[in-house]
Amino acid sequence: MTKKQTLAKLQKLVKAWEWMATHYGWKFDVVYCDTHLGFPEDNISGGDSTAGLCFSKFRYLKGTIYFNLEVCSGLNDEDLEEVVIHEITHFLVSPILEAADIPVTPMEYTVTTLARIFKGLASEENK
Repeated sequence: MTKKQTLAKLQKLVKAWEWMATHYGWKFDVVYCDTHLGFPEDNISGGDSTAGLCFSKFRYLKGTIYFNLEVCSGLNDEDLEEVVIHEITHFLVSPILEAADIPVTPMEYTVTTLARIFKGLASEENK
């Protein structure tokens, strides 16, 4: 899939799933980067293999999601949707991360699990 096709799919998926956060008052921007080099310098994730990245300020219910088009272009539609849901889910658990010094690995596991649950619930609802 080309970066242009990936961008269009990501925009559609963000629009389809943003309600999970916006329903609770969140406002967020989405930045589509050609590569990981477009990510903020304080990126604490896996670097060039990272598909998406989320920064949030829970106190203000504001955040930004960054997508790496180079990595996302290599994903199939199902995995791409999971990345979008995963990044939006970060907003929902951000109070926990801000309130405690939690290592990244347990938080990522929790967010991934919740994102898969949300996706599963949505697919069951659409049957």
